[in-house]
Amino acid sequence: MLSLRSLLLVAALLLFGFWWSQPGVVVVNSDAFDTAMLSRLPAEPPATQPVQLDLSGAQPLEWSGISLQPRALFALESRVLGRQPYRFGREAELSNLDLALGWGRMADAETVAHFSISQSGRFFFWRAREMPIPSAEVIRSAANMHMIAANDAVRAELRRLRPGDHVRLHGVLVDVHWSDGRHWKTSLTREDSGAGACEIVWVHRLERLP
Repeated sequence: MLSLRSLLLVAALLLFGFWWSQPGVVVVNSDAFDTAMLSRLPAEPPATQPVQLDLSGAQPLEWSGISLQPRALFALESRVLGRQPYRFGREAELSNLDLALGWGRMADAETVAHFSISQSGRFFFWRAREMPIPSAEVIRSAANMHMIAANDAVRAELRRLRPGDHVRLHGVLVDVHWSDGRHWKTSLTREDSGAGACEIVWVHRLERLP
């Protein structure tokens, strides 16, 4: 007969197995956005800064009582500075992974080595004993982004990413509106920091670079 301690251990293992096996959330597939619209993004965005093209007036996407409002086409080449999965909260129904991404000098390994980087509560934190570049440049060249996978292939690639990986990403920045009036808005600038400074990215294509 199992002891109480053993029963609790078995229950914990079963709960962890269930939690770990839950699939990521796929909100919309790759056909949701017009192909011609997506093709406006350059195949190889510059490594110096993201490419962003305004989508004012684009029609929202409706999904299970949730509305995704396209705000801008978005593409970048960047270094993964950190990754943080999320399982709880309404936002995790749409985006269960945040990536901290850096471009320009924040994609350089020697520069990044000066920083201590962490993520929690949907935020990205950095600090350095000696700043290798100005703090204003760090803010312009790194961001925490909430990822929404367009399909299973993108979702699988997102799961594989680790700090230090180089990626090329194409997608759409979206605002999220729930039927009860709650909303989650994407950042549309690289100049901001703090609350509201994260991009919400519907990821259409993701490439891991050498």
